[in-house]
Amino acid sequence: FDHPYLAKPIWMNLSNCCKVLNATAYVMSKEGFAGLDLNEFDCFESCCDSIPSPAKKLTFSSASERLKWFAENMNAMFGQGLVYCDSEDTCKELAKLLRKNKIMAEAYIDVTNIEKKERINYLTNSFSTGSIPVFVTTHEAGKNLSNPRIRFVVHFDLPADQKLYELHISQIGQLAETAVVYDLIIM
Repeated sequence: FDHPYLAKPIWMNLSNCCKVLNATAYVMSKEGFAGLDLNEFDCFESCCDSIPSPAKKLTFSSASERLKWFAENMNAMFGQGLVYCDSEDTCKELAKLLRKNKIMAEAYIDVTNIEKKERINYLTNSFSTGSIPVFVTTHEAGKNLSNPRIRFVVHFDLPADQKLYELHISQIGQLAETAVVYDLIIM
């Protein structure tokens, strides 16, 4: 690029990629590209257009540290949101923790159970109207949820499937003025 200003939108798009391996920003003049050996860098998958803002990847050294961050920071999030977990038990625990911290949240799980259809319909309608601001759900149960007011997605546990991750991110609603995605990773 002739000027660093021209490189900024490209870099911002790269920062929004669903999966970037060893991404590094280089602001170079036209002449600078001649000396760059692209074989030294890992490739990256194409960007997904549905990501509204860069995902904030937070790393923790333990499960208790991650849980502490979650409990302390969910109060600061505004609007409706989705929290994704691997197991139904974790969903129940996190929803209970949020309610204890005065955040109206429900575990949205077991959605295919015919006996619980009335309860699931009630929860879905309550989330759609904004009566329940936070759903804590499993990766599969929450994948069909939609609400134009969803402002945040928290991956308490990351899904193993990249397509499912992209689907979760795309659930940020078009009426959300600002949106954020948090990936809570234990290293």
